[in-house]
Amino acid sequence: MTRSKKLKRNILYVQLYYFFRSFIFAYVIERLFWRSRGISIAETVYIEIIYGATIILMEIPTGVLADRFSRKNVILIGSILTLIGATLILNAYGFLAFVGLIIVSGISGALTSGSVTALMYDSLKELGETMSFEKYLSRIKAIRYGSGLVAAMIGAYAASRVSLILPYQMSVLSCLMMVLFNALLLEPKKSTSEDVSSVKVIVNTARQVISKNYYIQYIFITGGAIGAAVIYIEEFWQNYMDGIHVAIVYFGIISGLMSMVVLIASSRTTKIIAYLRNRTRKRAFYTTMMMFSAVCYFSLFFIRHPLGLILMLIPIYIQAVLDTIILGDLHHIVESEYRATMESVYSMFTSLMSVLIGLLFAFASKASGVFFGYLFIGCMMFLMVMLKSIYFRKKILSE
Repeated sequence: MTRSKKLKRNILYVQLYYFFRSFIFAYVIERLFWRSRGISIAETVYIEIIYGATIILMEIPTGVLADRFSRKNVILIGSILTLIGATLILNAYGFLAFVGLIIVSGISGALTSGSVTALMYDSLKELGETMSFEKYLSRIKAIRYGSGLVAAMIGAYAASRVSLILPYQMSVLSCLMMVLFNALLLEPKKSTSEDVSSVKVIVNTARQVISKNYYIQYIFITGGAIGAAVIYIEEFWQNYMDGIHVAIVYFGIISGLMSMVVLIASSRTTKIIAYLRNRTRKRAFYTTMMMFSAVCYFSLFFIRHPLGLILMLIPIYIQAVLDTIILGDLHHIVESEYRATMESVYSMFTSLMSVLIGLLFAFASKASGVFFGYLFIGCMMFLMVMLKSIYFRKKILSE
């Protein structure tokens, strides 16, 4: 088989990896399972904060490892850790056990976060098809949420008919398939500069690019805030629905609707990118979307009804669109030798935002329930829009 065909198979294997990464039957009842193992809402938020802190500590080192040595091996190690975590959680009870598991999950997430897309981009670069990168990102997002939709329906049914642990047992097989497809990846060729660049040079170059490029700063803040806030919909919608007495059997349908929204967003992203031809339009688009998101979080406090699901779907749609646009911008702007590092820095910044939002969310939820948590997120988003507008008012986001 020629190298060109092997590189094309890389794209296929990455898509299959993302399919099984989302084909996890346990996600739909995760919070209820955690509660059954003695984890409260406040403890859940603390665990998520520990996860975010792990990501913050590990993102840059793992990104540099991927850029400096082998992206395939870094991805493979991350997948093996995911498989180990999926196996250990079957017998985990109590706060400390879940803290240990979330640290393993954080390390795994840091290892794969920038490495997978960097490997895909460099595979496309060697094939001379980098302009297809956003198309594949949108396709991967559709694959992820399509498989997640099916898994959620099956997982919710299995949990309601048998037990909460059955979806976790079924998910181990998906984690095993992730390891298999990652093992089949081919390492793309590295450029000469990438071979000789030291770790210090990679980190310093990435830092200089961020400090001198206001547009990268802008998308970091926008994407980080929106992405971090959406985490608290994805992680706590089950608590919200349980709080308004929605039966668990409907959780699969709710999760399926969330996946459908992302699928729709993915199908529209290419057309939206074509409309946002310059950074002035993108800047206006980002600010508008951030305001819409803030309104939705704020409203979730007042609308304690199943229709509140609509207010959750809007930020999910917005984040799905912006994530593809922002990642595309990052990969087009930066050079290959620090591409994974730059995406890791972006992921680290999002995790930092998640920790800050999580502290407020935990304080509000512990005092007055999950509804107050969303009120605090809405207020924080409004504040960030105003501060961002002031900071970037006189900055030139050059083309």
